[in-house]
Amino acid sequence: MKNVRRVPLVAVIVALTFGALTPLRASGATIESKKAEAARLEADIQANGDHIAALGEQYNGAVLAYADAQNAVTEAHKRLVHAHDRAGKLSALVSVRAAVLYQGASDPMSSLLPSTDIKSVNELGVRTEYGSVATGNDEQLIADLSRSQQDLKIERKRLDKRVASAATQRDYIATARQQIEAANARETELLSSVKGEIATLIAQEKARREAAVRRALADLANQRANQGNGASSVPASSVGGDNIPNLPAPSARAGAAISFAEAQLGKPYEYAATGPNTYDCSGLTMRAWAAAGVSMPHYSGAQYAMFPHVPLDALQPGDLIFWGPGGSEHVSMYIGGGLQIAATHTGDYVRIQPVSSNPVGAARPG
Repeated sequence: MKNVRRVPLVAVIVALTFGALTPLRASGATIESKKAEAARLEADIQANGDHIAALGEQYNGAVLAYADAQNAVTEAHKRLVHAHDRAGKLSALVSVRAAVLYQGASDPMSSLLPSTDIKSVNELGVRTEYGSVATGNDEQLIADLSRSQQDLKIERKRLDKRVASAATQRDYIATARQQIEAANARETELLSSVKGEIATLIAQEKARREAAVRRALADLANQRANQGNGASSVPASSVGGDNIPNLPAPSARAGAAISFAEAQLGKPYEYAATGPNTYDCSGLTMRAWAAAGVSMPHYSGAQYAMFPHVPLDALQPGDLIFWGPGGSEHVSMYIGGGLQIAATHTGDYVRIQPVSSNPVGAARPG
């Protein structure tokens, strides 16, 4: 399990807040200046969305780390119980042997030997750890077992700390995401206000510009309605569905994965979602390749780690492309022609888009 990278939460929130709450100029505004301000806000919102998507993948990794830590604690507890049981049995044998010796018996261990598998004290000494009791090495054996128990108790405490640390990291990431999304919501409200002022200015412009501006305002209203009502699906044609490359899949499995991903075009991005109506980035790739019979975890970093890596200049349709250290921040599916299918970020949809810059690598599930 790769360590989940912490996001500098305070720095991110401060940057978003100062960017989002810049006052509007009260007078002298032009359509061009307002459009420039709207473009800046839209760029900020897009960047914030990328941060939120990266945190979603880091949260998936933290959930896996927490589960691994809990499993390790369970196994350590089993070993501790077993060691305690062994020590108790051996202590009982030592006590019985001491009593028999005190009474003067010639073979003090004979009454303790299993009747079926072991025929003599010597055989017991050869075949089991209880031979140490039979030959009189009581103190050393009990001391060794006591040390083993202490070591296991120390390990249990260490693993308990690991579980607590994993839970703290998981909760920290969830809190960071919530605060960034709140800052992004404030910036979105400011964008709506700026575009409202644009609408007022455009109303004074020539008639040839009014139709285009009204269409832009209608698109904004639809986006706001979708964000307020669970972000229903949009037509595939509006998210690049008309640009699907007509390329053969390199394998039947890759073809099945691509077909599944294409069928999800227009469905909303949702943090930590795995379908069938909403997806995050690794949820989409996980379900797409599951449709082809390939199982993988719901975390981009784990997906990058478990499959053979391929050079970025040798990509084939169906390959997965990754961003962030160890693939920990984002994943998409390559479909050929320099295009990818991806679940992008909150407020957006599963779409076809050009492969974005600076991926860390690619992997081929099948």
